[in-house]
Amino acid sequence: MRCCWPSSDALLLAFILLRRTYRKRFFAKRDARVFELRQKWAALISGEIPYETWRKKPFDRRIVETIALDAFEAAGSEESARLLRFLRESGLIEKRIFEARQLKGWRRMRALVALGRTRAPEGIPALGEALRDRDLEVRLAALRGLGRIACPEAGEEILAWVGERGLSVPALPLQSALIQCCAERPQLLIPYVQHAEGPMRELLGRVPERTGARPRLVCAAARDRGPRRTLRSARDSCLARRAS
Repeated sequence: MRCCWPSSDALLLAFILLRRTYRKRFFAKRDARVFELRQKWAALISGEIPYETWRKKPFDRRIVETIALDAFEAAGSEESARLLRFLRESGLIEKRIFEARQLKGWRRMRALVALGRTRAPEGIPALGEALRDRDLEVRLAALRGLGRIACPEAGEEILAWVGERGLSVPALPLQSALIQCCAERPQLLIPYVQHAEGPMRELLGRVPERTGARPRLVCAAARDRGPRRTLRSARDSCLARRAS
């Protein structure tokens, strides 16, 4: 007797149907849980419902974090401060900092992007460490994270890294992150523009203008002062001024 095994096409079809069924059930379960948590949202972020009731459940924790990070996108200053306080007190930011330093591959990149979405300044050191990773995708995730934080301290971290490593990522995401981070304090760029050369000088020179800086500041960034030094020298002098 000849044994009849299922063909590869039949096995593939069975796998597709099984996967589709699983995903349908998963998303139905997730949608129901999102609705439940939405009804309790005010009590959740105020701490009226203890954080331990959902934080130890990975399924619930991911949903709560996603809702909070999505709310950041349209939140005003008062609501943003309330959400940031919630993320800190619940330990979600500290968890993402740990993951950004300890995990590898796509899990680390996911943590880096999520950390940037929190806009928490305490995440800047972990994102700065990831900028120095060998993997280009990790460096880009860290750069996007710093761009989302969009504060002068994040800009200083990016500029210090540029002073160490030069142009080690595509120019467009680097320029975009610097525009976001230096909008509040575009004068951070001046020493780096003056001491850069070639494509890096051209890239950094475009940033002050696109941040809406005053024309006088843009001219100062484009002007040479004294002998040309390296980006590393500019980084060292800026770090010395920060320390003094």
